[in-house]
Amino acid sequence: LVKLTLSGEYCLEVKRVYFPVLKSLSLEFLELDYPDYHRLLDGCPTLEELFVADDDDHSNPLCCGAVVKSESLKRLVVSIDLPDSQEDHNSMLLDTPSLVYLKYTSYVFKEHDAVGLDLLVEARLDLSLWGSTSDYDDDHDDDVDDEKEDDNETDDDDDEPKMPIF
Repeated sequence: LVKLTLSGEYCLEVKRVYFPVLKSLSLEFLELDYPDYHRLLDGCPTLEELFVADDDDHSNPLCCGAVVKSESLKRLVVSIDLPDSQEDHNSMLLDTPSLVYLKYTSYVFKEHDAVGLDLLVEARLDLSLWGSTSDYDDDHDDDVDDEKEDDNETDDDDDEPKMPIF
């Protein structure tokens, strides 16, 4: 078996698995807890491509793509869409020393750690905030503008029109 795709809205338990020549693994919309997920990855010693897609359509979103550890992985594509699960996902870890290509679509976790990305040639990141920032858009310091006005009071040419900067 060289390529395996596991998809669907079902819970997967992995007690023991070994795919010695598996090169490509796709995990799409599964309920897979971290221990089972790690046993699955550990059972694929020659894995080169991993595709993980996770959303909040199932009852217990665990977001396996937030932690990826693999010595052999060269290509990683992760798409995590769990807008209501921030409290369950504090950190993201990539420990992939052979990784050459990364496409990562997810949220900004509290902690990000990427180890051994020396061979990485291409990275495409699409990161979203867990919540809206519109509450903070009006929170800026007006004192900075006041200081600029104070500095400009001595200039005699304040009445002259300024050229636009393009």
